Amino acid sequence: MRIGFEKRKRIAEIFGRVAVYTVSILILGGIISGKLNLPLTFTGFILFLLFFVISVAAEPGKEAY
Repeated sequence: MRIGFEKRKRIAEIFGRVAVYTVSILILGGIISGKLNLPLTFTGFILFLLFFVISVAAEPGKEAY
């Protein structure tokens, strides 16, 4: 029973992190693309790469999702 709880907790943590990153990318991407007159897709991709690198660097030894 304990293993199931830990697995559900980890899945919830991953979904929460993805949700926060998605909202952050949309908000920051919208602001940056509006100011620099760049496409939102390009800005969002650059922010996604930045957040991915930060998440990997912040948690050494854990898998990046």
